[in-house]
Amino acid sequence: MGSRPRRGDIGWMRIRLIVPALSALVLLAGAAVASPAAAPATCTAAQKAQRQAALAAFQKRFPAARKTFFAHHKSAKLRKAFLKRQQARLKVLFQAASCTASVSTNPDAARMDQLEKYAGQMKALTFDPDTSAAADDAISTLAQDEEDCADDPTLDTCPLDNSEYTDTGKAVDAAATPLAQLASKLGSITPPAMAVGDYDDSAGDCGVDLQTVAGAHKALRGANGTWADTLTAWGKEYAKGNSPDYSTAGYEPGLDTINAAPHQALVDWAVMLRFYWAALSGKVASPPDVPGWIGDLADEECSSN
Repeated sequence: MGSRPRRGDIGWMRIRLIVPALSALVLLAGAAVASPAAAPATCTAAQKAQRQAALAAFQKRFPAARKTFFAHHKSAKLRKAFLKRQQARLKVLFQAASCTASVSTNPDAARMDQLEKYAGQMKALTFDPDTSAAADDAISTLAQDEEDCADDPTLDTCPLDNSEYTDTGKAVDAAATPLAQLASKLGSITPPAMAVGDYDDSAGDCGVDLQTVAGAHKALRGANGTWADTLTAWGKEYAKGNSPDYSTAGYEPGLDTINAAPHQALVDWAVMLRFYWAALSGKVASPPDVPGWIGDLADEECSSN
């Protein structure tokens, strides 16, 4: 007859049994979701994508969480309870991500899904007018100093030290970078297909020239890209100890701002997006609300809608 395990060995055996639980975690959750009693629910395409992302994030975090918990808890009972909680959480996430994305027979509902997804992609970008504030200040200061020296060359600060041009060039180059990056990211996002005729009559109340969302998207990308190129060219002039011809860009130091055109393009885009959103909302059941940040931007141009 084989010898019975000693009492001191039982705790160690329990711990050894817990270790394979990690690899079994996904299988257990999958089996539970696949059971007839847990039929997948329906969801929109956007919801399914969000839930799949949440599941993937949980699975990615789990090994580190398990390692940290096990490092601070040697009790086999606590470790088992931890794995049980994680398994329950994984099951919930897996069930949610297993929902069936509804394919609506209403084409406007599908377009609304596409528009909602597109808005989410745009929200992930950074539209910050303050990224050019330092460059505006540097250009304004340099232009004023140049004007002072032109009026009175005998001033102690004249002629201007080349470092002032160099510092202005650095500020301008720093402002060009986020504009170029934003233009590049905008180029990787595909706006929803539509026609101007897809707007309803309320779109005309704002008094703006209607264009497609794709057209507004292209204009937004162009405004950022154009200013990125302009600032890069200005930086080269400053590096030579010269100031560029600001008038070619319709810019007057001290009065205008670099981000004025890109921001106006963003406002115009938001107006078009909100009008299209409103037009689709009238054609689908239980439409989502237009995102608040888009509505706020659109209100800068069209507060009555």
